[in-house]
Amino acid sequence: MSGEGPALKAAREHGDKNAVDLEIPIGANGMPLIKISCAAAELIPTMQYANVTIGPVVVHRYVEDTGDLKDIHAQVRATQSLCEEAVAEDRQTVHALTRQSTEGRYQN
Repeated sequence: MSGEGPALKAAREHGDKNAVDLEIPIGANGMPLIKISCAAAELIPTMQYANVTIGPVVVHRYVEDTGDLKDIHAQVRATQSLCEEAVAEDRQTVHALTRQSTEGRYQN
């Protein structure tokens, strides 16, 4: 994919590598479920520790094939949001720990 950074590429490859399905589940409507997969990672530059990599976070979900593309797009967005929220939480933790470390140095 063009425009993806090394962290996102690694997350995508990690997700693809671990996505082994022996058989596709069948939904309540008798149709095979649609598998939605997403992966997210982020490289955060920090002065003290060089770079911190968050992720990869990988989510695989099966959803009903309703035939409605808007519904499928909504399911894809919801799945991607799960990955992004997990990365965002870890990013906040990294920033908090970095600030705490920096403030501790200047108080001595």
